[in-house]
Amino acid sequence: MARTFPWMPRRWRRYQEISRILLRHGFGFLLEAARPRRGPLRLPDTLPPARHLRLALEELGPTFIKLGQILSTRPDRLPSPLIAELVLL
Repeated sequence: MARTFPWMPRRWRRYQEISRILLRHGFGFLLEAARPRRGPLRLPDTLPPARHLRLALEELGPTFIKLGQILSTRPDRLPSPLIAELVLL
């Protein structure tokens, strides 16, 4: 008998939401590994990549914002333009 997983639809919707936000901000290349036989998932760049990342983290919600805030405290690991954007979270 097939087992049902009640959590699956809820998580799937969240995965779809995260994917849409990543695509909207030009991070489709992160999703290409999951769909290698289709065309590229890139949007035209109108903003710097660091700003796209900050905007995506803001849209993704409080957990992702906190991740960005933590990353902003690591200037030894990330480039300064990225740190400058993440500090705004």
